[in-house]
Amino acid sequence: MTISQRMHAQVALVVLIVVGLAAAGWVLIPAKAITWMVAISTMAAIWFVVAFIGFARPFAEQSASERRFLAASVAAAGAILAVSLGKKIADAFGLFGGVEIERALGIGAGVLLVLLGNTMPKVLSPLTATRCAPSQVQAIQRFTGWLFVLAGLASIASWLFLPIEQAQTWSMIATAAAVILVVLRNAWAFVARSSPLSR
Repeated sequence: MTISQRMHAQVALVVLIVVGLAAAGWVLIPAKAITWMVAISTMAAIWFVVAFIGFARPFAEQSASERRFLAASVAAAGAILAVSLGKKIADAFGLFGGVEIERALGIGAGVLLVLLGNTMPKVLSPLTATRCAPSQVQAIQRFTGWLFVLAGLASIASWLFLPIEQAQTWSMIATAAAVILVVLRNAWAFVARSSPLSR
């Protein structure tokens, strides 16, 4: 199995687990269709991003630390979604519930974001493999790391101090804002690199 096949197999496993939970939830609790659709579309988007990363620079050219970080990021996102979906299914059957468990899961998701953000600037790619200046790559990694750490801290604070409904909303806004800003920053770097003026 090639490095690319192994990476896609790992991502596919995470996607299948989350999509399987979402599909089961959709059958059992069709009233929450939006929740299940969001989970499925999120995992599809993650797989698309991984495929784009592999297309932009083949996984064989990436360092082992880059591949491990990407796989860990996908696994963390999948774990957050799987636990959230599993809790919704369990709540529907009255298996367990309570505000404390919901807060603990939210805080756990925030901690995962902080850990990913803290790790991001330390994942160094081989300088010969980068298609833009190494300083730009490091700046993007630092920017992404800070945003994820701040989003994680905002999420943890929301789950610790706000009512449940507001905590869900604000932690989702913080995470979504961080992801959107990271995507925009990467897109800006890509456009600037492709521009004839930058050559």
